[in-house]
Amino acid sequence: MSRNKLNWQIINKGLIALGVSLTISSFMVLVTAYFHEIKQEEFRAQDQLLQSARARMIKAQNAKTIIDEYLQRYVDYQRQGIIGDEQRLNWIESLLETTRRLKLPSTRYRIQEQKPFSTDYLLVENGNFDILTSEMTIAMESLHEADLFTVLDALARKTTGLVYVRNCEMRRLDATLKYDPRIPNITSECNLSWFTVKHRDENNG
Repeated sequence: MSRNKLNWQIINKGLIALGVSLTISSFMVLVTAYFHEIKQEEFRAQDQLLQSARARMIKAQNAKTIIDEYLQRYVDYQRQGIIGDEQRLNWIESLLETTRRLKLPSTRYRIQEQKPFSTDYLLVENGNFDILTSEMTIAMESLHEADLFTVLDALARKTTGLVYVRNCEMRRLDATLKYDPRIPNITSECNLSWFTVKHRDENNG
């Protein structure tokens, strides 16, 4: 065998070995890249799960904070009759009890049908609640001016719901003041608004 032929055999074997090595190396690189991509996808999926869990936890914490802050206030408003059904009987009983205690000669009242409250200056999102109002007119005869304020104060303190005095008109029946408890000196008429808040599902039920 000549020296040149021997050298080519050695070179061929070296080239074959190099080719095999490059093929194996390329394959290993591809396999490594493939598994790296899989791991990256798994990492991204786990990271998304973690972010989602963190977002749910923050949302739950915020909800708990809102509940802790507003639940007691909501319960208080329910107990005061501001949230829920209007309590007309309570209003009437409180009015008549106060006028009897003051021994007013005459008291009349009228309550209109409850209706949704709307106004241009109240730009508030009510959510699932409706603001309702009932208009009430009170006409009374009394011995002196202070009786009217006593009645209005009693309605504000002792009744359920939220009352707003829209206007009042008071006038003296005679220029001369009478001191007979059976004879009134003042006639008064007031227009009031009773406000209650009710869940919309209850209104539709």
